[in-house]
Amino acid sequence: MRFYAGRQIDEIAELLGVASRTVKRDWEFARARLQQLIESES
Repeated sequence: MRFYAGRQIDEIAELLGVASRTVKRDWEFARARLQQLIESES
């Protein structure tokens, strides 16, 4: 949602019914995982 819909962390948390810290943690985890995948293909 953050990338595709341009939503802010607080908006996503409200839509999903979770804490904003949870959304932020998941976003950071996803970004780190994508970075790993990109680097492993290089």
